[in-house]
Amino acid sequence: MEHPCDGISYKQEYEADGKTVKPSKTNFYMVAVPSYFEKGFFKYHVYQLISSFETTHDPNMVGPDPILMFNFEFSPITEYINQNKQGVIEFLISICAIIGGVYTIAGIVDSVIHRSVSYVFKSSIGKLE
Repeated sequence: MEHPCDGISYKQEYEADGKTVKPSKTNFYMVAVPSYFEKGFFKYHVYQLISSFETTHDPNMVGPDPILMFNFEFSPITEYINQNKQGVIEFLISICAIIGGVYTIAGIVDSVIHRSVSYVFKSSIGKLE
């Protein structure tokens, strides 16, 4: 079994004699997630399918025929994606906020370093109060 687009590759396993197929059970788990996309005036409602699979070999199974099981469910969580463009004014405000925050933190660090150096210098010349 091979699905190169999905990246799934599976080969049937054989017993030690090399002729008898090991009994196997493959479970496919699929979850449908409802999604809403909004772009401008257009609204889209789609379902995204998330899937995985698991293959187990059980020596207690009767017969060499493989068992294939599908588990399908709808997700209780809805994904809502809204695309909005940020205006130039909002962008400039964000940049100013970042620069102001960096300037404030740099001022605090400079003040702490200045007071520490001043304290060490005054203690070395004996001028502490």
